Amino acid sequence: LRPHRSCALAARCEMVRQSTALGEARLLEGPAVEGHGWRRKVACVAVPALAALGLLTVGGLSSLGSDSEGARIARAMPTAAAVLAAALAPAPASASSAASASATASALPAEAAVAVAAGAGAKVQIDVYGMAGCPFTRAFVEGPLSETVDVASELIDMRLHAFGNSYHATKQCGGSAKDYPFAGYFKGYDKTVRECWDGICGAAAVEPAEDCFSGPLICQHGATDGMVTTAWACAKEMTGEVATEYMPFVRCASLHFLEVTSESTYDSVMGGCAKASGLDASQLLNCARGSQGKRLQDAEARATVPHPAVPFVFVDGKELQDTHCVACGDGIMQKVCEAWRAHGGQDTPTCQGIFGLI
Repeated sequence: LRPHRSCALAARCEMVRQSTALGEARLLEGPAVEGHGWRRKVACVAVPALAALGLLTVGGLSSLGSDSEGARIARAMPTAAAVLAAALAPAPASASSAASASATASALPAEAAVAVAAGAGAKVQIDVYGMAGCPFTRAFVEGPLSETVDVASELIDMRLHAFGNSYHATKQCGGSAKDYPFAGYFKGYDKTVRECWDGICGAAAVEPAEDCFSGPLICQHGATDGMVTTAWACAKEMTGEVATEYMPFVRCASLHFLEVTSESTYDSVMGGCAKASGLDASQLLNCARGSQGKRLQDAEARATVPHPAVPFVFVDGKELQDTHCVACGDGIMQKVCEAWRAHGGQDTPTCQGIFGLI
């Protein structure tokens, strides 16, 4: 489940989610969103924690009331909302533990009750940090990641965090956009400044510095890096952040990144990829070039964790060591299948092949 958007410190939820997957946080504990109410704390912490424990699955289940916090969760993971709602329901004072468990199960839709009883079937969480200008990120997007989304979409909950190694010039960290190229590697790019900016403005910052996003955006591979990466974020937004729906655009834009050498080619390439991916080209370009794109870009930046390089990838909270080979021992499909097994899921034909069983 992606970080809950109603949280003022949504990026902090991402850190809680990752620490939960790593076993460093427990239900309703850890660095939660202080001062924003227990319901938002639950939305940020409890649902990811339950998912990490293998208690959630995705199913076509009924959602909660449209005005509730639970409804917002339901749109992203319906069964999670049902499980969470039942878990939060007050138990009768005289009920025994067994009776309470029975009441909880009976309050859930049948599929959710089975999932709770079995403790199996939670999707494998994949987090990808990167940007369009990075050739290594593009290679991962075009190959291993796209193949994994194509063949194992039923096993994964994939989140692309589209910002990568970019940063804004700030008073504390510095940074300059002097001689900034439209297309091509920026010789004035400073990794030390980027790491400083990550610390005071990214997911590691509880309260970002006031000038985090007011200075010029500096991307490692020039202006087109930021422009195409923003288009990625717009595609995510337009598809409700459903990976199977936005990844065709992300892959297309990645494959044609080097063709973007001017404002006009940006429009034609991004518009063409939008149409080829079933998205509205005008809507995507209006987003990418306007205030909506800036808002989405800033949100992606706030959700970006400190990282040594990109692509920076996690599978169920564990860093992926091999981003080059889809099915090698440390590759993404191997790790997805291992994690799916650990969740109690049955091997799919693809995983059977990965494990050499067929």
